[in-house]
Amino acid sequence: MNWPVRLATVLVVVALLSQFGRRLAAKHSLVWWFASAFLLLAAWAPDAMGPLARALGVSLVSNLFFGVVVVFLFVELVQQSAVQTEQARKLRSFVCEMAASSYSLPSGEKRPRYLIVVPCYNEEAALPETLRRLQELDGVKAGDGAVCVVNDGSVDASAAVLASRAPGQFVTHGVNVGVAGALLSGFRVAARLGVDFVVQCDADGQHPIEAIPSLVAKAHELGTDLLIGSRFAHEPLLPSSTGGRRSSMQSTTATRRLGGLVIHTVLRAFGRQGKVIDPTSGFRVYSARSVKTLMKDMPDEYPEPETIALLAVENAIIREVRVAMMPRTTGASSISGLRSLQYMVKVVTALLALRLRTLLF
Repeated sequence: MNWPVRLATVLVVVALLSQFGRRLAAKHSLVWWFASAFLLLAAWAPDAMGPLARALGVSLVSNLFFGVVVVFLFVELVQQSAVQTEQARKLRSFVCEMAASSYSLPSGEKRPRYLIVVPCYNEEAALPETLRRLQELDGVKAGDGAVCVVNDGSVDASAAVLASRAPGQFVTHGVNVGVAGALLSGFRVAARLGVDFVVQCDADGQHPIEAIPSLVAKAHELGTDLLIGSRFAHEPLLPSSTGGRRSSMQSTTATRRLGGLVIHTVLRAFGRQGKVIDPTSGFRVYSARSVKTLMKDMPDEYPEPETIALLAVENAIIREVRVAMMPRTTGASSISGLRSLQYMVKVVTALLALRLRTLLF
């Protein structure tokens, strides 16, 4: 093929990749990387496809015919993927709106200053202790903070535990829509309540729940839009965050640390605000401004790294403080084995796509 066609093919692939996180979900980005490589190879070195075609018993009439077929199938796949992404987002929006509308504060209770959002999927073993620690927080007992556990379609006894131990402090998704969907439901509850901050905290007991009031106070003091409780930040430990670096290192795995390092490197492309040492930490405080921003453009799946990038693009103030986190004692992580690779490829693709969009469009 001539150079204009080759250049056009490269531009098409770049434009496609820039749509991950917008019209296309990055969930299956690994497949799309292979499809894009195939399209580029067909455009730049069609003769190299000969051995593959012969191995498959395919007879190529001409390079033109082959190119037209490849482009047609590629465009059709993009269109179908875009439609599926739009439908999945509409379903998530509906599920989250229904869940958020079911949350209400007891009659006569004052408006809380912050809302603790706890995404929960199959955490029946960890929930009793997590709920006890949340409910014993001075801020929660005084009404300065409120709790909203988001039961994301759990198939274990999580719903029964919440009903008996945390009535009025949880909402339920009829289907599982992922961590981003659970966070979105929490954001919608927060918007209805008009709180100043949203605290994201895991249900598995790894996060130092007792440090939440100090974390909120620090976010207010620093005027941050996003304050991240980090395993690896260099500042002194936050008050009420007991333990040290050793417990924090034990709370993660070598694979996740490597993934975090890769994501940290990619986030540097978003400028100073994107230089986060622990980008996968789910223990964080969002300001009302950042909640409003993210409700309009919530990532499709694991939201932690992508929300950093989305807020950095908006020139939000992002900071980290060191906290001690403990290893998971019950349940299993949703990111393990081959899922770790898929997670890393998906996140890196979404981040690169966002950077492309902000630079080119």
